[in-house]
Amino acid sequence: MKALPKIRYALLAALMFAAAPAQAAERITQDLIYDYYERASAAFKLPFEEYRQAQEEMLAPNYVSNAQITFIMPGTRPTQRTEKLTKGQALRIAEQTYAAMKNADITYSVKDIKIAPSGRSAQVRDTITVTGIGMQGLPVTMNTSGGCSETLALNAAGILQVTSSNCALKSVVMPNLR
Repeated sequence: MKALPKIRYALLAALMFAAAPAQAAERITQDLIYDYYERASAAFKLPFEEYRQAQEEMLAPNYVSNAQITFIMPGTRPTQRTEKLTKGQALRIAEQTYAAMKNADITYSVKDIKIAPSGRSAQVRDTITVTGIGMQGLPVTMNTSGGCSETLALNAAGILQVTSSNCALKSVVMPNLR
């Protein structure tokens, strides 16, 4: 189905561009990580230029995302896709899907944090729930949930960035009934 690429990219944008501009830090703390994910939930409500700047800042130059996504659509068999994206690919997708994500509700829940002894990196397990992804030009809405394992690190300037994301997600695509 041709709608899958647009839907898939909107979902990936929700996962990858999740932080408003951050303050510099010397060490990663649990509070810093919780703040990061709180900002993540609000990032898509920012005006486009601020949204784009936040995305650029939050992704490390060597960022890689791996997502295993199961799509469920009424009347079809579930479809699984594996997506691997670099920073540049992720930024392009975010620009293309900004309108679809603007009115969605995004909630992250941190499940486990393991901060490295150096305080410069951390492994985070979290869940994400995204409801109400509107697909421009398509009569469907998508809701997604799943879990991720992410590596966060402070860059040389002390800004918390994500270096990798590995996610397993389930997306349910429903027709808009009006």
